[in-house]
Amino acid sequence: MRSSSGNEGGDNVGRREKRNREANGRRKQERTGRSQGLGSGRGRGLGHVARRSRGQSCSQGVWPRVLCACAVLQHFSQGGFLVRAGGSRGDSPRLCSPTAFARTFGASIFFSRGENLMHCTAFATADEYHLGNLSQDLTSCGYVEVTSLPTDAANTLVMGVESSAKEGDPGTIFFFREGAAVFWNVKEKTMKHVLQILEKHEIQPYEIALVHWENEELNYMKIEGQSKLHRGEIKLNSELDLDDAVLEKFAFSNALCLSVKLAIWEATLDKFIESIQSIPEALKAGKKVKLSHKEVMQKMGELFALRHRINLSSDFLITPDFYWDRENLEELYDKTCQFLSITRRVKVMNEKLQHCMELTDLMRNHLNEKRALRLEWMIVILITIEVMFELGRVFF
Repeated sequence: MRSSSGNEGGDNVGRREKRNREANGRRKQERTGRSQGLGSGRGRGLGHVARRSRGQSCSQGVWPRVLCACAVLQHFSQGGFLVRAGGSRGDSPRLCSPTAFARTFGASIFFSRGENLMHCTAFATADEYHLGNLSQDLTSCGYVEVTSLPTDAANTLVMGVESSAKEGDPGTIFFFREGAAVFWNVKEKTMKHVLQILEKHEIQPYEIALVHWENEELNYMKIEGQSKLHRGEIKLNSELDLDDAVLEKFAFSNALCLSVKLAIWEATLDKFIESIQSIPEALKAGKKVKLSHKEVMQKMGELFALRHRINLSSDFLITPDFYWDRENLEELYDKTCQFLSITRRVKVMNEKLQHCMELTDLMRNHLNEKRALRLEWMIVILITIEVMFELGRVFF
């Protein structure tokens, strides 16, 4: 028995030594493979980073866009990125870590993109503008009128500014008779000055806080190729002449004008809804609604006026006639309206207006019934008094 147990112990020790030798051999092979195939420890770090980046979200900076290029460059740089140490041509390249590469070149890419971005801002300040007087006032202040728009765009005034916010595109301002202004590449100081001049030529102006709250702002840049709206950014063709560029800006501005006007009316409707919000609750609780017939008719008038503006006196439901023979401009206009959800917002507003109309109709019918009931009681009382007089005359 002792000899058998001793043999078994020796076999166990032999097997452990064999496993240790195999493990050491595998580790040596892995080290040899890494030194031959992947280079230094920087190569392993890149693989480690790549595995981590696949398991993380896309909010990790520039890694998702740089990793493919990193893998190719690493093959030639043997574990790092070949980056020239200085700016001269004779300097020898040095190894750069993936993190430093991403910070340096990724930041420069995004910085150069930000330099090319310009801003387009739209405001709705009033129900309507006096464009003729506004043109004279702006011209006297040093602004230049652009007269290249076709005759069927007569409800629009286009003015140019002397100095734009960024180089590469002249500053332009579009004034729409419907009470909206769109600024392209205009300095903030100039924008404030124009808005101050605009106050003198407004019909039924809106609240200043509401005007600045319900604005629209899009970034735009000049590119080579056809103009388009891509991922919320306007891309203008840099090869167009001044007249064609103004027409394309007009198409984008027209859609932005509709959006800011609709935003003002949405805020007006929300304020109206708040004013009648207590009526359904009062009716549900069986309480008396303290609204006179005059107040109900006034609220119905507000609803009809807002409904008329949206569905009859604006271009929310149909494409303007200006774009019928200009298919390229119509496409830009439709794409911008689609991006700003004009159709969906108009549909939602009409549904809200319909609900408010039903509620005000209910209140009007309720007040009419109360009024009719009061008249009936007055007639009954008068008849009763007349009968009592007749009875008194008969018996006395």
